[in-house]
Amino acid sequence: MAWPASTLNTTNLDSASDKPADARADLLATVQAVNSISSMRAAADGVASLDSSGHVPDSQIPDTLTSDSGNDFTFQPDSGRLTVFYIAGLQPRTVTQLGNVAAITGDVSYCSNGAAGTPCLAVYTGAYWKQVAFGANIAAS
Repeated sequence: MAWPASTLNTTNLDSASDKPADARADLLATVQAVNSISSMRAAADGVASLDSSGHVPDSQIPDTLTSDSGNDFTFQPDSGRLTVFYIAGLQPRTVTQLGNVAAITGDVSYCSNGAAGTPCLAVYTGAYWKQVAFGANIAAS
């Protein structure tokens, strides 16, 4: 069955004076739509289900997500690796902002003022944010 594509008709269901016989077709369409939605759980072009912890089961998460622009993000659950094709943009954060983040060991951020007031990358060690200073400009040769 296909995912319902239109709003369900309530014309014969929204007033106390509506006749049950007139509402029959509307009720049938509603039940069919609910059945369609139910059949689309964990199906392609449908909706993901949730496990007992409220998470989408691994089997329903694709290995590759493709955006509208065609840039792919590859998740490789077996290797624990995320590959981003093209460029990953990091939102600049200040030293103060990073100090207020509930960071986890291994987090990486672009810090706009972390190398004595100049930009750097920052990596959280579990206790501190450590700077990774920028080197020379890239060059083709």
